Amino acid sequence: MRENLLAYLRCPLSGGDLELEVDRREGEEVLEGTLVSASGLRYPVEDGIPNLVVGSDERIDRTADQFAHEFLQVGEVEDRDSKLHRDITLFFAKTGIDPGFFQLPGLDFREDQDSRALGYEPDYSFLEGKLALDAGCGDGRFAKLAAPHAREMILLDLGEQIHKAKEVTEGLGNVHCVRCNLLHLPVREEVVDFAYSIGVIHHTPDPTRALREIARTVADGGWMSVWVYPPEYWGNPMKRAVTLTIRKWLLSLPLSDQVEFIRRYLMPLGRFQLAVSRHKPLKYVLAPLFLVNVPRHEDPNEMEATVIDYYLPEYIRTYRDEELADLFRACGMSYRRLPFPTAGRGQKSVGG
Repeated sequence: MRENLLAYLRCPLSGGDLELEVDRREGEEVLEGTLVSASGLRYPVEDGIPNLVVGSDERIDRTADQFAHEFLQVGEVEDRDSKLHRDITLFFAKTGIDPGFFQLPGLDFREDQDSRALGYEPDYSFLEGKLALDAGCGDGRFAKLAAPHAREMILLDLGEQIHKAKEVTEGLGNVHCVRCNLLHLPVREEVVDFAYSIGVIHHTPDPTRALREIARTVADGGWMSVWVYPPEYWGNPMKRAVTLTIRKWLLSLPLSDQVEFIRRYLMPLGRFQLAVSRHKPLKYVLAPLFLVNVPRHEDPNEMEATVIDYYLPEYIRTYRDEELADLFRACGMSYRRLPFPTAGRGQKSVGG
């Protein structure tokens, strides 16, 4: 960490200032040390990343382990360039920072679209001069797109994947990585110009509190963008019943057994479904096999990561647009529904 990060941090329990005790540094980077609150609470700095995780329990620890496995143990996608450009499409669809994006001809959110195929030249100008916050950055998938265009950027996540996010943004010089719990954010009040959280708060024990914590960090007149799962996430009622039954059983197993089941049974089924879906008559004949919902991708590593993300998180909640709007307004934010379900953005009112 760089010492200027202290201007944005606070103790996640007391809310007070933090002081830094340095054990090892390399140039401006503090690699090992301790953050100390006025009340004597101590938080380690490990490999250049402050660890301010508080409020953990068994299920939260399992959440951290599951996402760490998903981001760190599943192999890289085969076509990384195409993945990057599909991520560009998703970033602009889920944050709405470029209103012109939604005017693109051929835009279809039912498909996994490459920004190049859409003829889209990414417009990051909204981020210029801003301190941005990625609440739940994972392995830095979206942060590496946004960070080069922001003044500074703070990346937050609960698990070991924060180290991967640090790695992929290392050379930018304007990125701060912090390991923490979104329910107890160690970020000061009203310091952020733009916060976004893509597919994260619905995986917390208390999404309402998580969103309030994120909104708390946004300055008056600042912006927040959030994407959460829509009710359609589980499919039709029959698929939902089957999926939730499998999920309930999987969550009773250790992570290693969960992953083994996915690799041995769900992945082959998903590949079979993918092959059958190309032949509509055959798909109708074998329709019962599609009651087991397996997210499908041509890339096997991307499919595995998506199946893990679909079945294994300890907490999953879905939201309607009206519910997301209510959450924004309760945080003192305006709300504008984005065309991508269920995504919205809003601006913090003065005094909000």
